[in-house]
Amino acid sequence: MAARRFALTAAAAVVALAVHSMGRAAGAPAGMAAELQPPSRPTTVWVQLTLIQAGKIDAVEQAFYADMYCTLFWVDNRVNTSAQALDGSSVFWPRIEFVNRLQSEVLNAEWTIQEGWYGVPAALIPPEVTENDTVLSAYTRISSTFVTVLNMHDFPADKQNATVIVESPVFNASEVSFLPLPGSEAFLVPPGFDVVGWTVLRYNRFARDHYYAAFDQAYSRVTLFVELARLSTYYTERLVANVGLLTFMGFLASTLRPDVPERTLSGPLPRDRACDDPPTSLRSPYPHPAPPRPTLQCSRCSWRL
Repeated sequence: MAARRFALTAAAAVVALAVHSMGRAAGAPAGMAAELQPPSRPTTVWVQLTLIQAGKIDAVEQAFYADMYCTLFWVDNRVNTSAQALDGSSVFWPRIEFVNRLQSEVLNAEWTIQEGWYGVPAALIPPEVTENDTVLSAYTRISSTFVTVLNMHDFPADKQNATVIVESPVFNASEVSFLPLPGSEAFLVPPGFDVVGWTVLRYNRFARDHYYAAFDQAYSRVTLFVELARLSTYYTERLVANVGLLTFMGFLASTLRPDVPERTLSGPLPRDRACDDPPTSLRSPYPHPAPPRPTLQCSRCSWRL
């Protein structure tokens, strides 16, 4: 019995190790070149997200569509920008992923790495970064569907949060620490940002570590959220307009007499049709006498309607 218990325990340990190896890496992968690893422990990476467009909020699929820019900034004084190519195969970069992106979609995100604070006003540069530091930035544009939790209990007066989560699948929280770029909340959405059928209430971003109990690791992440309120009048007006149109069409149909040729005839009587049996479409379904109407006569016999 003890041997069997030991065998089961060993098998469980092997399975857990296999699951861990197939999942998220426990820190920087073994054998990674030194220049591709974080320059410090932890390395601070500032994140700036800018939404361009959002919409297609689907309560059934629990998802929404977003088009946005993502820019990362970090300090790496090991890099000689004048003599070294800036790409992901020669310098360190955080290697992020969008955690709640719909994985069935193909993501064609091309990252561009360059030196300096790309598109950042001087007033927003963190004070701990000096002029002697080598600042690198990586930016891309992503258009994808993101999964989020939508609560429909208060429909159609509900409020929802559309969220986008940024995290590194390679470096844990002790190696890379993600922080929102200070003061960049003013650039989260462009002026006049609008979502069809919704009112934008507020938006912000925050940083928080996420702990994965399966492999006992915490990973730093930045979450962008936009709080939206459904426009009840938008849906009510569409509903009233559609119901009103259907009611009006039904009223017009009821004003037509059911025995007039325009309603009972599907078309003129073919001249070469046999007259053994009058077409059923020409028969009045009402037993009472019909009002006078044009007489129809077949050209091959004397049958009349």
